[in-house]
This record gives sequence, structure tokens and C-alpha cells, in this order.
Amino acid sequence: MSNAMKNDQGNNFDFLRWLAAFLVFISHQSVLAGRGEVELSFVGSSGKLGVYIFFSISGYLTAESWRRDPNVFRFAIKRFLRIWPGLAAVTIFAALVIGPMVSSMDAQAYYTDPGFLRYFKILWLKIVYGLPGVFEKNPYPVTVNGSLWTIPIEVFWYVFLVIIGSLGMTRFGGLFVVLHIAVIALAFNLHILTKEIFSYVEFGLYFCYGVCLSAGRMHWMPHKKLVLALVSSLAIVYHAIGLTGLAVWIFLPYAVVLFGSSSTPCLRSFGKYGDFSYGLYLYAFPIQQAMVFAIGAATSYALLFSMSYAVTLLLAYLSWHMLEHPAIRLKPYRRQGYA
Repeated sequence: MSNAMKNDQGNNFDFLRWLAAFLVFISHQSVLAGRGEVELSFVGSSGKLGVYIFFSISGYLTAESWRRDPNVFRFAIKRFLRIWPGLAAVTIFAALVIGPMVSSMDAQAYYTDPGFLRYFKILWLKIVYGLPGVFEKNPYPVTVNGSLWTIPIEVFWYVFLVIIGSLGMTRFGGLFVVLHIAVIALAFNLHILTKEIFSYVEFGLYFCYGVCLSAGRMHWMPHKKLVLALVSSLAIVYHAIGLTGLAVWIFLPYAVVLFGSSSTPCLRSFGKYGDFSYGLYLYAFPIQQAMVFAIGAATSYALLFSMSYAVTLLLAYLSWHMLEHPAIRLKPYRRQGYA
């Protein structure tokens, strides 16, 4: 068993990844049924909270992966094998299974429409949301898989990590101080960013915080409670002066990584049957849309939720055992005794 696999066992990260996917699922289920966002104090929505958690974990664990094996080629292959096979499968599933079943067009018109082939641009991270005639009358119309927009952002920050890692900056615990100053400056100048750039920056800040926690782990790990008290105090101050977004940012990633790197009975074995979080994230939106299409948005939220989640969980289970885990086993690892 590789060192990377050993280091990922016995902690709470599998549970946190499932929780993040579940929060996104809750949010999307409400929106896709035409009932609005599930709002949360401070954060905005359960879906946004879930994505914040995902990016915090991703920044920390990918930086840890880089620390164990700082090789650009192997790092890129590992990230590709974790992201692309699942993305390719859900794209094909949506286009060839869900699309023909629910499209308002007949089969010939559907497959010959330029929008059908255009949908496969997703495979090289050009996210396309619609398929010909699909979900046109749903409360949230046209969009087949609205969750995929975060994946190009994730990959962008992988590239950023490789750049700063190659420059040796991931060894610098003080990187967090620089990032903190940048975030404070940004908090007063968000109006200068376009919506698309803001999304990259907003979620990238959580990713970078995770990277910083990896870089400075030797400094904060021996003083976990003291650092928790510090970030909690800063969060309270920032919220009191009206910088709620900054308050969430200073507290949440640290709390996520602190809890994730802990080993809590029951939770630490949460992923013993597999890590279904990525599959849940990938398949939830199209299944929820298809369920609304099939049984109607007026159906009770509980029924829509339970049926959508059961189908999504089944697909996530199959995705992990038939595709994701076999792909992960192909990841290259540094041989012991070699640089």
C-alpha cells in the first residue's frame, strides 16, 4: 500500500466530502423544484457551504500530495485520473441515456442537432449546460448538469499549486500571512471583478487556505486549540465590522481541515465502502432534473429528495467501484529511495 493511501486512512475527510456533496444536493433539490435556495446564515446557501468545504479539503489534500511527491508529471496524472474518468462518464450518461429519454425532439433530430456534439466539449473542460430539447419545461429549464462549473476552477487552482510548488513556495508557512493580507484588500474591492473571475477568486481563496494549512502544518498542528481560538476571534471581529464573507473564510477552512485531519470514532470509517462524494456531486443534478421532469415539481419535496438521492447514490456507488477507484489505482507514485 502506498504512503499516500496510508495517510488518507483513519481520518474524517471521507465524511466531510460526503457532507459537502449532501449540502450541495439539498440546495439543488430545492432550486430545481422551483422552491428557491436553502439559505444559511453568513454563508448564503447550503450549496455554497458545500463547495467551500470541497475547495478547503482539496487545497489541503492536493498540497499534501504534492509535498509527498513534488513531481509535475506524476501530480498531473494523479489529478487527471481523479477528475476526468468520472467527468467523462457522467457526460456520456447525460448525453446518451438521459438526453434521448427526456428530449422533446425525436431521436434523429436529437442526435443530428449541433447541440448534441457541442455538449461533449465538457470533456476538455469547456462546460456546456444544455442538450437539444432537454428539460425545456422544468422549473430550472435547459440546464442538464449545473454542478460542473466548479471543475474548471478546481483544475485552474491545481495548476496554481504546481507553479508555486515548483517555486518552493509551498514550504513557506508565512504564505498564509500574504494570502490573508490579499483577502483583506480584496474584501474592499470586489466590485472590480467580473462575475466569472469572482467565482475563480472566491473559491480559489478557500483552496489556497487549504494549501497554506498544508504548508504551515508544523506550526499549527502542535497548537490546534490555540489557533482555533485565534481564527474564531478574528471571525467574530470581521463579522462585527460587517466583513461576514471574510469571517467565514478565516474560520471555515481551518475548522474543516482541523476536523478532517482528526480521527473520530464511526466517522473515521465513513468511507470504508468507498468515497462516493465525487459521484454524488457529478450525478445529482441531472438525476434531480430528470426526477422533476418525470414526476413533476409539485410532488412533495421529501419524495423528490428521497427518490433522487437513492438513484444518485446508486450511480455514485457504481461510479466509484467500476470507474473511479480502478482509475485511482493507476496513479503513479514515487519509488521509495528516489527523488
